[in-house]
Formats: sequence, structure tokens, C-alpha cells
Amino acid sequence: MNIPVLFLVCFIMCMFASAMFSGAELAIGTISRDSIERLAESKVRGASLVLGMIGNKQRFLLMLLSGRILSVASGTLFIFLSMYYAGSF
Repeated sequence: MNIPVLFLVCFIMCMFASAMFSGAELAIGTISRDSIERLAESKVRGASLVLGMIGNKQRFLLMLLSGRILSVASGTLFIFLSMYYAGSF
């Protein structure tokens, strides 16, 4: 596998990670506290974990935003390096 293809694969992985961070941010940001508390009382698997995340929403959203920024920045770096090694610059 040559270097530009490897960088392209890394870029795609970074964009997938960015999409996952964005989806998690959307899911946690829109969930209502009452509904997740009902699920936690019903012993639904993972509901208590989500309830803990909602309890410290600022910290969780900061972590998601940081992850998304890092994945986009590294994806941009991989594309730049791919273009550099391919001779586009």
C-alpha cells in the first residue's frame, strides 16, 4: 500500500470518528432527563451511565467537542500529507 492511499484511509477513519462524536453530542444534547431517569429506574442497560453523563453535561460536551476538533484537524493533516507525497504541491 503506498503512502497516499494510507493517508486517505486515515482521513476516512478521522471523518468517521468526527461523525461519531457529532452523533454522540446530538444524542446526549437532546435527551430529556425525565425519560432517562425512568429508564434508569426500570434497570435499562446503560441508562445509569447516560444519566451520569447528563449530570455533568458541560464536561461531557467539552470532551465531545475536543474529540471532534482533533479528528477534523488530523484528517486535514492526513489529506495535506497525502497531497504532498503524491506531488500535488
